[in-house]
Amino acid sequence: PASILLVCAFFTKQGLLNIPRIAEKVQWGWENASPFIVMSVFALFGLILLAVAVYKAKSRVKETILVLLIFVFGFSTMVFPWVGHNNILHKSVSRFHLKAPNKLTPYIAQFGEFPHLYKYEKAYVLPPELAVDQSHEHCIASAGKEELDRYWGNHVGWGHYFFLPWRSVMNLDHMGYYVTTQFGMVLFPLLLLLPYFWRKQGRWLRYIWGGTLFLVFQWVLFANGVPWYGIGMFLGLALCLEALYARAPDMFSRTVAGFFITIGLLMCLGMRYWQYDTQRNMFEYPLGKISAETLRERTIPYYDDITDIVMQIYNQQPERPLLYRIGTFMPYFVPRNLEVIGVTDHQLDFFNCLYQDRDNVKTMQRMRALGIGSIVFDTNTATIEKDPNGSLHKKVQMFADFLNSPETEIKMIINDPDAGIIYLVLP
Repeated sequence: PASILLVCAFFTKQGLLNIPRIAEKVQWGWENASPFIVMSVFALFGLILLAVAVYKAKSRVKETILVLLIFVFGFSTMVFPWVGHNNILHKSVSRFHLKAPNKLTPYIAQFGEFPHLYKYEKAYVLPPELAVDQSHEHCIASAGKEELDRYWGNHVGWGHYFFLPWRSVMNLDHMGYYVTTQFGMVLFPLLLLLPYFWRKQGRWLRYIWGGTLFLVFQWVLFANGVPWYGIGMFLGLALCLEALYARAPDMFSRTVAGFFITIGLLMCLGMRYWQYDTQRNMFEYPLGKISAETLRERTIPYYDDITDIVMQIYNQQPERPLLYRIGTFMPYFVPRNLEVIGVTDHQLDFFNCLYQDRDNVKTMQRMRALGIGSIVFDTNTATIEKDPNGSLHKKVQMFADFLNSPETEIKMIINDPDAGIIYLVLP
């Protein structure tokens, strides 16, 4: 309990455990809660429980400290070459860099100059007469919420968090081959009914169960219902399911547990066959059954034509060489895509900010000043939002009106909503 509270204090300090945001979701009225006060409360109670634990087990203090030091040393040894290499590339020692610097993608400075530019990077900066007001209400991003609601639903109240694991396992909020999970996970609470779980020799199982439960708690609050962000908890879930069968007290209990686990595995197998069937064109290529050209034609036939035009603009139009991408799988088909694709705007937050004046001509001038030469648009962008009156639907409609405005003089190259793609070239 002490370590959990101290971890919660650390997460609050880092902004990961956002009490005001959680309070807003559960309608609790703590939207103005101070993160410092919340962190202090977690830290205080954590230190109190830690002091109690040290007092009650004085003989194990040295052993615990030794284990922690070994863990820290081992972890640091493993990540030091990676982090050290990134820090050298960043020319920085003030923080640990988990990623190498991106020296390829140009900066799109819609708010002005960026403070740290590598000498060989490109930057496209709006001139003063086209400046964008960063404090404008239309520059407040909503993409995070729109993307998140896609996976964990738009429920409110404590039930939103409490029933999130159940909804995710049963695919009640979002269904698809990226989020299908194992029905057998719902058996996890049944370990509390297992006699072995409460015996002395079952202590290891209680530790795994408790640790996994805490990982589920973290996933609910931090990973926000996106299953692959909670991958750390799946080891504990798998071991607990194995223990439910292997440590069953009698043949009947073992048979029942084995039956449900088998049903869950068969369901997962069926889902994977369905995934293969729906994505056959993608899986057959790495298996060597089809060529790259066939894969491209099966995915979206227009991709090769768009790629040719995009690369032609990039090579022949140096003042405006960049592709503005809204959705689509274009990065997988465009050569040197980090350099060619200047803006990726899945939920149109970038456009909404650029379009803050609701002036079609001025917005077009801003796009041209930022080096944008063409636009590729996924017409299914709004489908991730269930509410037809939601913010994403409104942004998509506004973007469509902008594209169809005669003042912009945008040239429509490809327009096929059935294939889910539109490609346009700026004048």
